Amino acid sequence: MEHIPPERLEWLSKCFNTNETEIANHKKLLKNQKNNGKLRFFLTGDALFSLIDKRHRKNWDKLIKLNNFQCHLDSEEIKLLGLEIDKLNKLYNKENLSGSQTLPNRILKNNSRFWDNVIKSVNNQSYGDNLGFLEFQGPYMSRTSIYALQLLEKIIESKLNPELYTYLDGIHIGHLGQKPSEFENVEKKLLDLRKKANLNNLHFKMLSCSRCGTARGYIRDENDKEYFQSEDTLQNYLFCNLNKIINRFEENNIILTPSCGSIQYLNGFNENVLDKKKELNSKHPIIIFITHSPYGSEWTFGGLSFAMACANHEIPTKVIFIEDGTYCLPTIHKINEQDKIFNIQDIILATSDMEFLQYYVLDDSLKKRDFHLVNKLNNSIEKIDNIELGRIILSRQYKSITHKRIIFY
Repeated sequence: MEHIPPERLEWLSKCFNTNETEIANHKKLLKNQKNNGKLRFFLTGDALFSLIDKRHRKNWDKLIKLNNFQCHLDSEEIKLLGLEIDKLNKLYNKENLSGSQTLPNRILKNNSRFWDNVIKSVNNQSYGDNLGFLEFQGPYMSRTSIYALQLLEKIIESKLNPELYTYLDGIHIGHLGQKPSEFENVEKKLLDLRKKANLNNLHFKMLSCSRCGTARGYIRDENDKEYFQSEDTLQNYLFCNLNKIINRFEENNIILTPSCGSIQYLNGFNENVLDKKKELNSKHPIIIFITHSPYGSEWTFGGLSFAMACANHEIPTKVIFIEDGTYCLPTIHKINEQDKIFNIQDIILATSDMEFLQYYVLDDSLKKRDFHLVNKLNNSIEKIDNIELGRIILSRQYKSITHKRIIFY
């Protein structure tokens, strides 16, 4: 849903491009993807601009070369932004080095049933009857809340239980009394969706992080309830400890975010399992990409807090510092008590020995910025290249794992 930085498309193209891989394990994974799997992008909102931005074309072309690659475009947003699919096709056919197949049939799909196809791509019987969305940004300043509502409506129409989780500034979307003059009223739409879910005998779960709610004034008195109804939010829009939200991540259900990925494994994929007991007790893993600087916003602290909560729930969690997330790592941070912020590097050092939490940094992102990993973090964060990053994204430790979640912070 969001802007795609040129650097992101670059490392994605390297991770999935067979020409970039040399090690046998990664080739095996890519071979499996080539023969059986599909690599699908679903683009809406600002992400669509990457198709006309010249800085992205080289990397889109690398992705186009991959077998079974598809890119689904939201037709309504294509129209809104004044983009024309025919011109996009001509642009890429002119520069496309990947063969004779034309883009309309093979790559770019101007999709009038965009959200239906998103749901179809992530929904099968093994994932249960729930489909969730985790929102980070508030209404009106960001359109991701509008896209989230469009998705939730299609979830209901698909006879699945919609689940909305809000974190960081995302908690504002449930505020009472919204009266936008120029935008769709998010509060009213949430009420309509709750009514529509009830009419279809579906349960619409709406959970919001209580730490974020307390910081922003929704919870003004000390509260010991597991679920708290704020007088400032619509009914059944409940605040709770972040751990209650993480409980849903323990379940075998798909949960999407504005910028995310879902790795879904085919039943036929087979790997040697050394520990049957661990396989039976394993939970679906999560990869969290930290892409922002440490203190200019709540993104990095929020991402690390979320990662620690997942690890405390014994969810295998990998945190990867990448893109501008590498600003967290090249110098020693010195924070005074009066600053009232957590030292990001101290958090990494204090949690790097957690059993279910691992830290990585993409070496290419460091090199682009002429950064070096600060000495005190050398034993806490592992440097990886694009080949290893691809292995982390694609690898499947246990056959019982049906999918892996990827979230960008």
